[in-house]
Amino acid sequence: MTDQEKILWELSESVEAAVSRSFAWSYWTDITNWSDPPARFLLEGPFTEGACGTTLVPGEPPRRWSVREVRPPEHALVEMPLGAATVSFRWEFQAVEESKTRITQTVALRAAAADPSLLEARKLFLTNLPAGMRKVALAMSRAFAERP
Repeated sequence: MTDQEKILWELSESVEAAVSRSFAWSYWTDITNWSDPPARFLLEGPFTEGACGTTLVPGEPPRRWSVREVRPPEHALVEMPLGAATVSFRWEFQAVEESKTRITQTVALRAAAADPSLLEARKLFLTNLPAGMRKVALAMSRAFAERP
């Protein structure tokens, strides 16, 4: 993010998963658990601050992203360039009970100037974020229940 960029929009969604906070963190930071077909996700090295990753979607150019502000097991920030803008995904993990965690994802778009295509991106996230978060919580809860 540059000094000229400002937040154009921000969306947030929270879900609760029947998992401990440490499990939620371990599950989420293992990107082999990231499931959003047909997208595939690659990470160069461990999930640490400064690590770089790539999202591959058939028929589209690879999208590079970076891991930022890693504070296990509390939160992490992933940033991805989107044209002349930057989209960030902040994930927070808050223990509600010993085996219940509130997971919040905040998606924010920053740019120096508004652009109609950037507002279209907001509509896409607004539509998909709630279902995506429920899917993550369900998959995480299933994996937690099935662990040895």
